[in-house]
Parts: sequence; structure tokens; C-alpha cells
Amino acid sequence: MSKMIFYGKNPFFEALNGEKIIKAYIRNDDRIKDLLIQKKIPFEELPSDKHKERFGKDAQGYAFEFEVEYYEIDEIGLNAGNVCILDHIQDPQNFGAIIRAGHCFGVKNYIIAKDNQSPVTPAVVKSSAGSAIYSRFYKVVNINRSIEELKKRGYWVYAADMNGEVNLVDITPNEPYAVIIGSEGEGIRKNVLKKADVVFRIPMKGMIDSLNASQSAAISFYHFYINSKM
Repeated sequence: MSKMIFYGKNPFFEALNGEKIIKAYIRNDDRIKDLLIQKKIPFEELPSDKHKERFGKDAQGYAFEFEVEYYEIDEIGLNAGNVCILDHIQDPQNFGAIIRAGHCFGVKNYIIAKDNQSPVTPAVVKSSAGSAIYSRFYKVVNINRSIEELKKRGYWVYAADMNGEVNLVDITPNEPYAVIIGSEGEGIRKNVLKKADVVFRIPMKGMIDSLNASQSAAISFYHFYINSKM
């Protein structure tokens, strides 16, 4: 577990609703203060200028201490829900946007690499609009071994790749499923791609034939959500 200071209005209220705040740092605001007292959450009040000086303008007057927990891969069971495997997503904004899309479309578990991957940071949580508060993160040494473990537990593994042989629109997903999303620059590594049960492409029309990682994830999650058998 790792304690960090997170910030932003949406993450603050999601953490507050989820009772995940260890300590809050707020501007002078009686309404928020009353909520924190009601929930018995320790807090520190700061004048607006001092709050901005300490936490930055992006905090919007809201900051809080939160404990990020990383789980072990063997804690994922069939009832854990659907999974996203991130193959070295290094941009916190992309990471957060992927989590936000997953929250909307039924993906709450994220397998991330120990190295060459953005961890869960304040920027990730803010970019997720606070939805990271409700997600579970599994930090692993080897992505391929994690895919093998998921398959043993009955997961179907799908990979988004611009050269995939299967069109996304033709997929009716089996559940539970895991979707692999590749890095911003290189996509999914070949050795990881080989582990997928299905490699699919997103049909596109235009002069630019690629989407960024978070856009690919959002489109894939949505398709799987509305076409699920369950």
C-alpha cells in the first residue's frame, strides 16, 4: 500500500462517498467541513491562497490523503469482473482516461507492469474523474504470466491491434474477459499479442489510421459492454 495526496473536486467527492479519505485538506467551506465532521474524517482548513500554494490550482480547493492498494494476480477470480491489461501505458492522462472509460462500461480491474508503466498517481486519479477510487490495480512483474493465470481462471483474452484479423464489430465477447491495450507509441508487444485468444482491429475511416490508447480502450469497452452475452 502507498499513501499519497490526491487532488481535484471530482476525485475528492468520489473518495468521500466511498469513505476512502484518510485526511482532507480543504479551503474554508462550512458545507464541506460539516460533511467531514459527519463522516468523522480528519481535515485541515486552509485559506484559498494557501491551499492553492500548497496543492496547486488544479486541486480546485480539494485535496486528500488516500491509500493506493495494489493486489496480487492470484486474487482475481471469476467473480472479480472483467479486466483490462495495460501493456506499458506511460502517460498518466491516458491511464486515467482508460480507467474512466472502464468504470462506465464494466471494467474495474487493471493489470499493470511493475516497470515502464505509470503507477496510480494524483494525475491518474484526477484524469479518471475519481473513478480510480472504485477500481482495483494488480501490479505484476510479467504480463505474459499474468495472461496465462487469467486463462487458467476461465478468462477470455482479447487484444486491440490495428492489424488484428477480426473486426471488433464481429465480436460477441465471452465473459469474463480481459482486454489488452498497448502502449501509446508501440502498441502491444508481439510476445504479449501472441497470448491473446482473439486479436481485433477497430474499423476506421480517415487519413489517420490510429487512435490513442484511451480512445481505443473506450471504443473496445463500449462494444464489449453492449454485446456481452451476460
